[in-house]
Amino acid sequence: MRNWIFLLIILIFALFQTTVLDYVKIFGVKPDLFLISIVLAGIYFEWRWALFISLFSGILEDILGINTFGINSILFPLLCFLVIQLNKKLSIDNYFLCSIVTFICALLYAALTRLISLYLNNSIPHSVFLRIAFFEALYTSLIFSLIFRVIKKVIYL
Repeated sequence: MRNWIFLLIILIFALFQTTVLDYVKIFGVKPDLFLISIVLAGIYFEWRWALFISLFSGILEDILGINTFGINSILFPLLCFLVIQLNKKLSIDNYFLCSIVTFICALLYAALTRLISLYLNNSIPHSVFLRIAFFEALYTSLIFSLIFRVIKKVIYL
C-alpha cells in the first residue's frame, strides 16, 4: 500500500515541480523534487520497487522537463542504484545523512547532464554551470530537509 501512496506523492511532486516551484526560484534555479523522490525510494524501498519508482520519476521528468528526452529515464535509475548501494554500505536513515546524499546526488546529476549536453554540442559557460549546479544541489537538499519528516511519516503508514 505504501508503494502506491509513494507513486501518488511523485505525481503530486510532478504537479508542484511544473507549476508552483516556477514561482519560488532562487538565483534562477528550483529544487528537483523528482531527485528527492529517487533518493527516498533508494533508502526506504526494496531495490526492485525503488528502481521502478526512479524510472517512473525519470519518465515524468522527461515528459515535463526541458532536457533532452531520455536522459532522466537513464540517469534517475542509475542514481537510485547508487543510493541503494550506498545504503547497503552505510545506514542512511538519519536526517543529516539523507540531506548530504541528496546534495551529492544533485551534484552528480548536474555533472552527468553537463557531460551529456557537451557531447550533444549544447554547451553553457563553466561559471554558469557551476553556479547552477551548486545552488540547485543546495536548494534541493534544503527542500529535502523540509519535507523529509512528512514523507517519512507517510511512507510508514
